[in-house]
Amino acid sequence: MLFTTIVVYSLIKLFLGPLFIDDAYIYFRYVENSINGNGLVFNPGQYILGTTSLAYTVLLIPVSVITRSAPVSSLIISYASQSIIIIWIYIFSKKYLGNKFHWYGIFLFVSNPILLANSLSGMETSLLLVSLLSALGFYIFGYYLLSSIITGFIAIIRPESIVFILVYLLYRYYQKKPLNIYEWMFVLLPLTISLVYQWKVYKELVPHSVIAKSAIYPKYLDPFHNLKIIFQTLADTFSLYKGDMPVFTLFFFSFLFFIGVLSLLRKNPDFIIFIAWISILGLVYSYTNRFLFPWYIVPFVFCSTFVLPYAIHFLWERIEPIKFKKYQTILKFIHCVVVVIFVFIQAFNNYSYIYSTKREIFHREEKYKSIAYFLNKTFGQNLTVASVEIGSLGYFYRGKIFDLVGLVSPESIKYYQSDDYLFEYPHKIPKKILYNESFDILVAYDLFLSEYLHDQNFALHYDLIYEDNFRHDYYGKLMVFVRSK
Repeated sequence: MLFTTIVVYSLIKLFLGPLFIDDAYIYFRYVENSINGNGLVFNPGQYILGTTSLAYTVLLIPVSVITRSAPVSSLIISYASQSIIIIWIYIFSKKYLGNKFHWYGIFLFVSNPILLANSLSGMETSLLLVSLLSALGFYIFGYYLLSSIITGFIAIIRPESIVFILVYLLYRYYQKKPLNIYEWMFVLLPLTISLVYQWKVYKELVPHSVIAKSAIYPKYLDPFHNLKIIFQTLADTFSLYKGDMPVFTLFFFSFLFFIGVLSLLRKNPDFIIFIAWISILGLVYSYTNRFLFPWYIVPFVFCSTFVLPYAIHFLWERIEPIKFKKYQTILKFIHCVVVVIFVFIQAFNNYSYIYSTKREIFHREEKYKSIAYFLNKTFGQNLTVASVEIGSLGYFYRGKIFDLVGLVSPESIKYYQSDDYLFEYPHKIPKKILYNESFDILVAYDLFLSEYLHDQNFALHYDLIYEDNFRHDYYGKLMVFVRSK
């Protein structure tokens, strides 16, 4: 049954097809540049780490050598990671929830539309989740060396994962299970190698993408903006769009989450490693209070789906005592009805979310892809192309890319920090970049250029050579300008 579940889930993902977001193509370009002998760079000769995860980038390289495709390799890693996650959930559920409830955890995981969509996004999220579960699982079952090896790897998947090492080490100390010399080596070696490599090659200890995002995106005016999003995500993982929830709904799901955490820790206190990490992560995001990209939210979604079955199991144990024996048939009927309704709701949620995500992402990435082919055919690959979104465009256009938000072009950042620039989301391109920086072609949706399209000075500097007929619901039309001679 477990094997069948993994196969069916993989087939569903195969049927839905990839949902690569723009940032995923940034990884793909780094990988293919490395394979082609240009080094781990976005633009050959420019040593800037514009990806969030060095570990994921490096892992993609050998797989891509075999598959000859970085996008395909990302799906292989995701499929493998998701399959192992399902196995771990099954192992935990079987051990702590018993026969009646052990499938709940798997069902909640495979039926969550946010987790499903992110597993197809080409990002490192699935690798992070499977590593977290594996480190935790091996520790719980006494395989401390394996747990330490994976914990060391987790620290280089994403910068914020370093917190997991600290939680792991503190818990080992608290449990009076100190690491031996080999465990210390495996915990610290990946992070040490990563930091040395980043400093030697890129002259930065933190990926430049992280520096750029923190520099460009200011704090929200609402000091509790991120806290409310994280709290709602943990309390109600089934709401696809986070907004103002009814108080009763928020209270009910918050109660379930709280009960689930307590039940989980009562089953095995070692789960505190994961709960503590997710709590600290939430506090850090709440304190920084800057824009949360979707893949930053996913660990909280996973935490909610992971904990919920333990809440249901805890409540069922209190409802099912002997004194309610004569109502067992009615309770089982209600239980079945609730499960059936939930299945239909989740099926609808998956369809709605995947459809809207495909409509949102696929069309945009396809448009950038078509623009890249147009540029290759019209101008070759000798010109520098500037854009706000550089992933898909940069993957299919192999010439030099100038990043207008600074992920791989640090010189952009100073314009966002200028006193005469006011950030609004979605942000407008700072005017001074368009006139002061050197690039030949500008590719952007008109939303990013709305303040300049009717500006006479802009018209003197740029000639419109392509305007897509399809108008995106939110971003508008994709436009291509060539710089005037």
